[in-house]
Amino acid sequence: MTVNWCWFPLNLSLLTESTMYRLIEAYGALMFIQNSLTDSLNKLKANRTFAEKSAACEKDPRTKRRTITDCYLIIIQRWTKIETLLAGIISDTIVQDDCTELNDLNTSRKAAQSLLLGAQQKLTDLVHADKLRYFADNLKEDWVDVNSNGDVKHRTLLEWMKAPGAKLINYDKLTIQSRKEGGKLCNIELHGVALKDCFFLLRQDPETRKFSLFRESSMPPILIWTKHFGYFRDQAGSPLTFIILMDSKNSAPTLTKFICSTHDEVARWQKIFSEGFDNFGKPEESEMESILMEKNTRELEAAEERRKRQEEKLDLINQLSLDIFSQWEVRNTVFRTLFVDEGLTTSASRSNSGRSTNIRRSLTSQSDFQQQAEDEKTKVRNLHDRFMKNVMQLANLCGETDTTCLSRSASDAADRRPSYSSTTMPPPIPDGNGDSSKRHEIRKLKPIVRIDMG
Repeated sequence: MTVNWCWFPLNLSLLTESTMYRLIEAYGALMFIQNSLTDSLNKLKANRTFAEKSAACEKDPRTKRRTITDCYLIIIQRWTKIETLLAGIISDTIVQDDCTELNDLNTSRKAAQSLLLGAQQKLTDLVHADKLRYFADNLKEDWVDVNSNGDVKHRTLLEWMKAPGAKLINYDKLTIQSRKEGGKLCNIELHGVALKDCFFLLRQDPETRKFSLFRESSMPPILIWTKHFGYFRDQAGSPLTFIILMDSKNSAPTLTKFICSTHDEVARWQKIFSEGFDNFGKPEESEMESILMEKNTRELEAAEERRKRQEEKLDLINQLSLDIFSQWEVRNTVFRTLFVDEGLTTSASRSNSGRSTNIRRSLTSQSDFQQQAEDEKTKVRNLHDRFMKNVMQLANLCGETDTTCLSRSASDAADRRPSYSSTTMPPPIPDGNGDSSKRHEIRKLKPIVRIDMG
């Protein structure tokens, strides 16, 4: 079976989420203003000129003899007929293995159902918002809860009704049974109003048609779902009557009897009260937001404290590192001097020994040997002078600062060493052959160094 999509105003299976949302908003608003449009047209028909033109349009064949009311009713009814039409087509469709038409039809039918349900919900929300606005605008006098200690969201009835988040979920006429002073039962007709956050009863003045809060029952004037707890009970033998049993810590439980007009009203109120009492003890949205904000603030403060502690630790480590570097810079001066001196002295000794061996092997002249000896003396003398200069500089440095942690023996090494002038060689030590000019040994200064890692 081949489906011709020209039967439909558009291909429902191709509707996007945003397009479906806009259609729901538009059709819901159109359904909401349907009654007001009808009332406005009836008022306009009282005008003779408008009535004549309207009658002429209704008789014109080009308009298929439709009235203005029929024009916008067709738009709404078209969507209700689409679902029925799609259901009939699906029932008559032959299922084939390679056919995707049935899936497209089911998708379109679900889209039509979703559109109708969404438009109906939008209509309900608009009706409830308009009704709540009507109650608030016709409130005879406001009521202030003088017993509240700041633990509730709003203190006055008008604040509850005109709050930005106020949402009416149900309203009906309720008859409450109460006893007069003589003990006789009497029925009082009221308007029960259930919001998302609370429930209250309004009494309408028959003369002014204004509303006032009913406070003569055993229930709280404004029953807040998160602050009060109770039970919904049916009355045996009276299917249109239900009882609200309120539990209180400070007083005995109280009973309040209500009488409804239909069974559907009883079922709706049972759902409202049962779901409302289930919210007892739960934090309200404002309290939840404050709790979350406090939690986030505590977490941010804890994270900031951890960050500060980490920074303090890093600063301490950096300071210790700088102290260690400054101390080791002085220590390295001593070690560098000793290592350089040790390396040059060993090199000089090896060079001297190598030259002596070469002299014996080559049997050079005595004059060349003496010249080489003088050169060696000059090198050793220069090495000694440079070493003593470094030691004196180190002594001066140790005298200027206390953070080097060097012992007194290192700073006074120059004072304990035998003094030699820069132009005087230390006395040579004769070797085994009695030749003191072939080899000279330099007395090495080994300062005592104490490393303080603290």
